[in-house]
Amino acid sequence: MVAQEIAIAAGVAKEFNTIAVDDGIAMGHDGMLYSLPSREIIAASVEDMVNAHCADALVCISNCDKVTPDMLMASLRLNIPTIFVSGGPIEAGRLNGKIKILLLT
Repeated sequence: MVAQEIAIAAGVAKEFNTIAVDDGIAMGHDGMLYSLPSREIIAASVEDMVNAHCADALVCISNCDKVTPDMLMASLRLNIPTIFVSGGPIEAGRLNGKIKILLLT
């Protein structure tokens, strides 16, 4: 949706994703050792993509306690016009209109 609006305004949008460590899954084992270091990796990956593709501006869509500050760090270091858009809340508990509860054990 954002890319379409950028195209309407005669811009060229390139979409890319980044990694994200889920503390809920990483908790209780050595996976938690990667939670904080992943922040620099995420910020660096955003910077790499923007610099490698000579982007003039950035639209960040995020709603995670890890990815949002990382994108903020990247945008500050890149010093280009940046817009942040919330990805919105995660709607849990429904799949195809039926109530579902998933447990990871």
